[in-house]
Amino acid sequence: MAGKRRFSGRLNKRLSFYAPQRTSSSGGAVTEVLGDPAFTAWGALWPVAAAEQVKNSREGMDITHRIQIRYRDGVTHDMVVKYGARVFDIESVINPEESDRRLDILAREAV
Repeated sequence: MAGKRRFSGRLNKRLSFYAPQRTSSSGGAVTEVLGDPAFTAWGALWPVAAAEQVKNSREGMDITHRIQIRYRDGVTHDMVVKYGARVFDIESVINPEESDRRLDILAREAV
């Protein structure tokens, strides 16, 4: 029971998850926009250490942050996460030990 309390106590940030939405302009250009959030969830957000950034960049990922939420179906790498005015592109979604208890999300902060 204590482990469960510690996990939920870290989830202190309200995060909004957006699915990609594409729109076409009159000129035929296609752009991606953020509409309404697909869902919101309480989560934790940590910057990734420089050593982890180097390791992950060798694999073709530029990871700047790790996000953790309770397990939820439908979270994919093409989604975007917003925390306040900050926007994070999801690079990878991990279900540790396939336990369906939580998701670890590796993300890149959009600038």
